[in-house]
Amino acid sequence: MGDVEKVVEINLTSIMESTSPLLDKLGTAFAKLKAHEVAASNDLKWSDVEDYFRNLESAMKKKLEDIEAKEKDFTERESRNNMLLDEREAAIVAREQDLLDKVQELKDAAVAAISEAKASYVPEAGDEIGIKVSGSVDENTELNDPEGESPCTVEENAEGVAFEVNPRAELIHLCEQMDSKGILNFVTENLKNPPSICKETSVALGSAAKPSCLVLDALEGFFPSAEVTQEGENHDDAVHGTRHACLILIEALSAFLSKADTALDTFLSPNIKWQAKCIANDWKPKLDRETVDATNKVPLVAEAFLRLLATFRIASEFNEDELCKYVLAVSGHRHATELCHSLELARKIPGLVETLLANGRQIDAVHFIHSFQLSETVPSVPILQEYLKVIRRNSQGNGSAALQNDYNARELEALKTVIGCVEEYNLEPEYPLYQLYKRVSQLDKSFKGDKEKRPETSKLQRHQQKRPRSDGRFPAKRGRGSGRGFRGGRHGPPPSTGRTSYVGHPQRYPPVVSTPYTYPGAAQSPYGAQASDPGLYYYAQNDQSRNPYSAVPPTYGTYQQPPRQPYM
Repeated sequence: MGDVEKVVEINLTSIMESTSPLLDKLGTAFAKLKAHEVAASNDLKWSDVEDYFRNLESAMKKKLEDIEAKEKDFTERESRNNMLLDEREAAIVAREQDLLDKVQELKDAAVAAISEAKASYVPEAGDEIGIKVSGSVDENTELNDPEGESPCTVEENAEGVAFEVNPRAELIHLCEQMDSKGILNFVTENLKNPPSICKETSVALGSAAKPSCLVLDALEGFFPSAEVTQEGENHDDAVHGTRHACLILIEALSAFLSKADTALDTFLSPNIKWQAKCIANDWKPKLDRETVDATNKVPLVAEAFLRLLATFRIASEFNEDELCKYVLAVSGHRHATELCHSLELARKIPGLVETLLANGRQIDAVHFIHSFQLSETVPSVPILQEYLKVIRRNSQGNGSAALQNDYNARELEALKTVIGCVEEYNLEPEYPLYQLYKRVSQLDKSFKGDKEKRPETSKLQRHQQKRPRSDGRFPAKRGRGSGRGFRGGRHGPPPSTGRTSYVGHPQRYPPVVSTPYTYPGAAQSPYGAQASDPGLYYYAQNDQSRNPYSAVPPTYGTYQQPPRQPYM
């Protein structure tokens, strides 16, 4: 009992001793509780917290938008500055090129002055230059006409001098017998002189009972059938010769109809026109296939197709845009403008001129411009100046002597061509020829005395036929203004203005497109972009071979005249 009381007394003592610290801890806890109670009495709400964070988010978004706007403005300013730099760079390059042109012009003037100072007798030097410009035509006329009867005789004597064409008896007999195969073979065997055989045939067709039927029957072999088609160069030459003969027959019939005293309805009855249309419908898909294949006979086939439509008056049966594709292939032919008149394509000519200019066919474009009286809306002088300017630019630069000689030869031919156009269309008041004749003199003298140095120019360019005028007559031997000769090296007879000849040749005047400088204002071409090397079409003398035109895609756009810069 005593022990129990002793234990109880000890526990109470320890409890009493620990009361004071507990009270201190309780006071501390109570004080903290009071502090939390004061904080809880502030009445904080969740909406206040949400609004706070919403405002914070809006402020951040606004700052982000400001940064994006500044970035966009910086990008636009950077792009604008880059464009300005590009424009200034292009302007500097153009200015530099203009300065180079002026320097070259000063060089030419200096060389011309030196040449004139060295010449002891100026008129003699001018006469010699005149021979170089125009004398080559007569030279090759003799080479290519061994029978002594020049194909140009009719052309030279057409103005005021009557010239009688006497067909050979064999040809007249074939026409009288209506022997279509015989007359086709006869023309094929006499392709050496196409203008002469065409004249003979046009007269001989008057002996045929039905000249139109005779020609249509002869066209049967234009596209050989699959049974007789063979491979090989000889076969291709034979087919080409046959097509060439067919083309001459169509031309001869056209000439016969133009001179016939009887009404055209007598020779071009509805039945005849229907037969001609059937032949044209048969040719067209085959022509399109050959155009796609870019064969070297496309110009001949295209011209034969167009002449068939024009001769038999059935052009209205075909789409004009498609006809313009084929006109592009023969645009360099001497009768191209006359053919377009016959096909009644006058309203399509502005677009055709646009396409020719876009493809570097400036000289062809000039002939179309004047033939269809578009010179007021499309001035030809800037076109000729740009043509020569691009030729000059392309001939500048470092290269071998042979390459530079080739460039000089091209420039010389281009100068002669432009002089011919200026003389033919009386453009001298707008485009004085003094500088051009001086340049011709310089280039001729650079080749003088060293025949091996001068690149061999095509014989075609020295055997050019004069193009017929719009009235069907051929000009005299001297063209317009031909009485003006070189005097003191300042003037001279114009070079031959004929655009083509009857000799196979790649190009009379090649397409001119500047290498480092794109042609100004090259908008989409109305009839598609012509291929890179659209050559001219000529009659063949020896092997009856022609050089190719390239295919012309059938797209059509709008006419837009590109701006041009002066040459000199």
